[in-house]
Amino acid sequence: MALFPENRKIDFIAQGRAGLDLYASEENTDFNDVISFKKFIGGSPGNITAMTAALGRKTGLITKVSDDLIGKYVISYFDSIGTDTSQIIKDNSGSRTSLAITEMKPENCGVIIYRNNASDQQLAPEEINEDYIAQAAGIVIS
Repeated sequence: MALFPENRKIDFIAQGRAGLDLYASEENTDFNDVISFKKFIGGSPGNITAMTAALGRKTGLITKVSDDLIGKYVISYFDSIGTDTSQIIKDNSGSRTSLAITEMKPENCGVIIYRNNASDQQLAPEEINEDYIAQAAGIVIS
């Protein structure tokens, strides 16, 4: 049996958090002394989707993001790597896409994750397209 059956339109779908991670550009530096950050996609489902796409698989993501700069960045990132973003919903209710900010230190590394009123947690069951899921060879829900 093939890992990704060829009779499916999508190899892999993830459902759950896709957010923004900001990592300190300076290694071994306390937060107070950090000057800049590099942005990356975050959230386990988001990261799993990105890595699966990097392996050349057809991927999709089911989530909800805020209708703001961060939410739009998340969608554009997944578009840029060829992930199907048709099931990413923009939420304009005031929710926010998750944001993580971290130092880059091997010990006592500070990490802050903002998940207050998180957009992905606003995804309602009726917003999930069962026919879309049926197109996938595999799915992870987080």
